Amino acid sequence: MYGVIYSPGYGGQVHSGQICLGTPVEIAHEMPPTAILNGDCTMGHVAATQAAQVAIIKAKYATVAVEGHNLNHVGRGGDVYVCAF
Repeated sequence: MYGVIYSPGYGGQVHSGQICLGTPVEIAHEMPPTAILNGDCTMGHVAATQAAQVAIIKAKYATVAVEGHNLNHVGRGGDVYVCAF
């Protein structure tokens, strides 16, 4: 189970305020085929899910790019790249 060993570290980061739970992930900047999301120090997994949802909505364009910033560890999700032709 990837990531379970990081649970104590995540708990400490939440307790110290480095990770904010329940903060909204908002679009900071957007153009038709792109978006930049502000994670507001939330868990990277939450922000990455939101970024994927925005990318799916924008998929009507030939090329789509969605970036997240101001977020924490995304785990192995950061190694996944999806291309659709």
